[in-house]
Amino acid sequence: MSPLDHGKAERELGSTPEPVEDSIRKAAFFASRN
Repeated sequence: MSPLDHGKAERELGSTPEPVEDSIRKAAFFASRN
């Protein structure tokens, strides 16, 4: 298991990661609005 493994989040929370580009885009949009 790597330190960046998201398997536990998937198993316990049903969470799946989104592409980095989407995360950056959302963060930039949020920052521009606040």
